[in-house]
Amino acid sequence: MPNSFSYRDPDTGEWAHNLSANIDDDVCNTYIDPIWDKLLAKGLSHIRVLEVGFGRGYNCAEIIKRCAEHKSLTVDLVGLEPHPEILQPWPEQPTTMIAPWWDEMDSHYSGEQWGLEIRQLTAQHPQAFAGEKYHAFVVDLFSMSRHPEHWEPPFIANMSAAAAKGALLSSYACNRRFRDMLSDCGWHPQVYRREGWRDTLTAVFDG
Repeated sequence: MPNSFSYRDPDTGEWAHNLSANIDDDVCNTYIDPIWDKLLAKGLSHIRVLEVGFGRGYNCAEIIKRCAEHKSLTVDLVGLEPHPEILQPWPEQPTTMIAPWWDEMDSHYSGEQWGLEIRQLTAQHPQAFAGEKYHAFVVDLFSMSRHPEHWEPPFIANMSAAAAKGALLSSYACNRRFRDMLSDCGWHPQVYRREGWRDTLTAVFDG
C-alpha cells in the first residue's frame, strides 16, 4: 500500500506513519511483529489488546487478520481515537483489510473471532482503559516532542493499572523519557533493533 494511507496532523503537520515505507510494512515491522509471537506464547484462548492512537485502525486490522489464522483464538480490541476528524478524507479501503469501521468510526464492531470498541477518549481520560485487564498495548501516538499533551499523566499510570501481569507493549517511541515513564510504573522497556528498519520499543509489565 502506498504512503497515501497516512494522514497529517493539521496543527503540527506531523505525519502519522513512517513515510519511508508502505503502511503494511510499518504496521507489521514496527508494532505487531515485535510482540506477536510472545503474545501467542502465553497460550491464551482469549486476549485483550488496547491501542493508544487508533487512527484509521491499521494495527487493529492486522491483529484481526492474524487472529483468523488461529481458530482457537479470540480477541477483544479497544482503540482510543479522540480526534477522528483529522482522519478525513479517508482513502479507498484496502481490499486485504478487514475494517468495517472504515470511513465510519462508530463505537462497536465485531466478527466471528473478534470484537472492537472505539473510544473517542484521550489516554488521560479516567475511562480510557476501563474493562478487564489487557494483555497487550500498542502505543501509536504522534511524537512526544510535537504533541506533549498526548503523553501527559495519568496516561502511563492508568495504562499500567489496566495491564495484566506480563502484559506486552510496542511503540515506535524509543526516547529516554518514555522509557523512564514506563519503568517508573512497573514496565521493563527494551529497544528492539533490526538492521534496515527503525527501532521499536517493547516492554513487559511486571507490576
